Amino acid sequence: MTTEMLAATMNWGRRGATVANDETARNATAPSRRPCASCPYRRHVPSGVWAAEEYDKLPAYDRPTQMQPAAVFLCHQGDGRICAGWAGTHDMAQSLAIRVAIVTGDLTPETAEAVLAYAETRDRSVELFGTGQEAADHGKAEMIHPSARASRIIDRLVTKRDLEDVHDRPREQADC
Repeated sequence: MTTEMLAATMNWGRRGATVANDETARNATAPSRRPCASCPYRRHVPSGVWAAEEYDKLPAYDRPTQMQPAAVFLCHQGDGRICAGWAGTHDMAQSLAIRVAIVTGDLTPETAEAVLAYAETRDRSVELFGTGQEAADHGKAEMIHPSARASRIIDRLVTKRDLEDVHDRPREQADC
C-alpha cells in the first residue's frame, strides 16, 4: 500500500472542525471556557489525530486580516460552538471571519462579545500553540504513524461520530 493510500484510509475517521457556512455561523455559540481534549490547537494533543486537510485549515487564520478566510471556525465536536482553540490562538479583534459575522449579524452581540473577550477569559491551564502554523506543523508531524495515544483519541472520536450518525438517521434506518 502506498503512503497516499494509507493516509487516505486513515483519514476517513478524522473529520474535523467545520468552517462555518451562512447557516452554521448564524447559529454559532460562544467558545467553551477551555478547548476540548482533542483540539488541534492544544499543545498536549498528540500529532496525527486529525486528517491533514483539517490541519491545513489552521494557518490561513494567521494571515493579515484581509487575507484570512471569511468563515468562522467551529469546534470539531459539532456542538455549534466557535472553536475555543481557534479563538484562543488567533487575535479575534483582527479576525476577518469574526468581523464579517458581526457586520452581517450572523453572531449575536453576546456571542461576538464573548469571542472578542475570549483571550482574557479562557482557561489558561490549557496550553495552546502560538499560531495556526505551529499547530498544523505539530499535527501533521506523525500523520502516517500516529502514537498509541493519538490512535486512542482517533478511536474515541470515530466511535462518537458513529454513534451520532446512527442516532441522526431516521428510526427505520438506524442499526440499533
